[in-house]
Amino acid sequence: MNWHLTTYLVTIILSIAVMAALAVYSWRRRRVSSALTFAGLCVLGTWGALVEFISMVSGSPFAAGLLYDARFVALAGIPVMWFIFTMQYSGYAAWITPRLVILLFTIPVVTQIMVWTNGLHGLWLVRNVGFYHTGPFLIADTTVRVPGPWFMVHAVYGYASFLIGVFLMLHTAFRLIRFYRGQALALAAGTMVLILGSFLPTFNLAPHLRVNPITQSLALCALFFAWAIFRYRFLDIMPVARDMMIDSMEDGMLVIDAHDRIVDLNRAMMALLGEVPDAKGSVPPKKLVGRPVMEVLHLWRNLAERFREETSITTEVEVVLDGERRHFDIRLTPIIDRGNCTIGRLMVLRDITRHKQRENSQKMVIEILDILNQRTDLHDAINSILSVIKRGTGFDAVGIRLEKNGDYPY
Repeated sequence: MNWHLTTYLVTIILSIAVMAALAVYSWRRRRVSSALTFAGLCVLGTWGALVEFISMVSGSPFAAGLLYDARFVALAGIPVMWFIFTMQYSGYAAWITPRLVILLFTIPVVTQIMVWTNGLHGLWLVRNVGFYHTGPFLIADTTVRVPGPWFMVHAVYGYASFLIGVFLMLHTAFRLIRFYRGQALALAAGTMVLILGSFLPTFNLAPHLRVNPITQSLALCALFFAWAIFRYRFLDIMPVARDMMIDSMEDGMLVIDAHDRIVDLNRAMMALLGEVPDAKGSVPPKKLVGRPVMEVLHLWRNLAERFREETSITTEVEVVLDGERRHFDIRLTPIIDRGNCTIGRLMVLRDITRHKQRENSQKMVIEILDILNQRTDLHDAINSILSVIKRGTGFDAVGIRLEKNGDYPY
């Protein structure tokens, strides 16, 4: 047995072992978001490597051909499972409806029909792969294969699903905090290896390569997936996309660049700002990015003027929103780049109105009890209490309405 064949067999066995182990590991953590889909992905990978190994040792070209065709259960299903997995991983799980899943698997199901009925129509392959003996093993020769129209539909659909998934994964990687970025990059790298390994035989780009490199690329893909699981604790700690995390905050968040322009703001801040007055009317919150902070913070103009001179500040402000007096805790923090230069500022507004109301109520109660404890004259005590209530509530006037005799005479 030459070293080429030995390497080929070892990679097939490695693919089966690693993918099967990952499938079991994922199944045990199926309560984690997207873990069940990842388990299905690994099961398909295991099936693809397993039937190829059995076809090699079958000893019969006819049996080897049937088993080789059985690989397309995996080859047609893996791209769709990968796409579904990346949607779930990237935070778009709500989009994966039963109807969408049925639509996504339509072409893979039709592919199975085409594979097993190819002798009737020839739409799958014009000419199938051949097999040659190397010692006791049968090796598939994909260079003699001539694809039919549906084979190309299957290939284009599969690579489109793969590449869209890789794009989603890479896009997500740069929205994640640094720890989780390694997870996404390892998963994307493993899939890219599988794409490149399958691209050569699919389009016959290496006519002198008589060994199918898909299984070898599957082995490398499995190792990348294992690296994501055991190095970056994928399936133990799932990532939260940065924009999802920020949008779920109850506090308003505003990012300002070095030129005092709005770079980003979350939903809570949009709700606080509402529509901002403009020379042409008003600007909706979603279109505030790029506008000067002085223009946006029209209700906090005095504070905004102060921001021009400050990079870091913690203070409380009182504003009137929709006729209601509101209190906010404001924190301004500098944003520092890797060169230790300030490139912007982060403003966080926390609504502390209820806290202030409870605090004022407690103070009023204490003052009223102190008045009742010290004053002996009833009218004097009542007038003092009314003054406390007026000051504490901010009302212009406070009075006492008696149950039967009208207003209290004070």
